[in-house]
Amino acid sequence: MESAMHVFLSYCFAGQVWRLISIWSGISIFDPFSWSTADSIESWWTDRIVAANQTLSKFVSRGANSFFLLSLWSIWKERNNRIFKAKSSPAAGVVMVIRSEAALWR
Repeated sequence: MESAMHVFLSYCFAGQVWRLISIWSGISIFDPFSWSTADSIESWWTDRIVAANQTLSKFVSRGANSFFLLSLWSIWKERNNRIFKAKSSPAAGVVMVIRSEAALWR
């Protein structure tokens, strides 16, 4: 059964997207290898906010939180493209879309 945890966190493709975001941004809290095990998407999100607040400046932390939301949305859209439109992009392509969208937020 598909769950939010699977789609956004444990699915191999999502892990690739998060890893590439971490490499591109240079911010380790995006790296799935740095995440503790969460039992719900809510607890995962809370852990990310706490990690951002503890490791990043207030300004960067706010940006990171917005970037997490944009990334979740982009992974969701890619999932829907694969299921409903039979179209797929590689993880690097999704990250390029995320980067383009994030640039519009500046």
